Amino acid sequence: QDKIKFYKVNIRVEKRLANMFSGDGVPTLYYFKNGKGYELDWPENPEPMSGYSFFDLSKYLHKKLKEDG
Repeated sequence: QDKIKFYKVNIRVEKRLANMFSGDGVPTLYYFKNGKGYELDWPENPEPMSGYSFFDLSKYLHKKLKEDG
């Protein structure tokens, strides 16, 4: 039950999804719960390659699981 699934979307192929979810640029990460999407905030100190470090993702997702648990 406490599993988190990740999906990668190619916005060059999935243009409809890109229009719906990537208004601020790429990468954009969303968390979905009960059909509702929440955008992850951009980290204060982003990593050069992706912006989101393992630490940032772990911290955010553990917090969300605890809040929603």
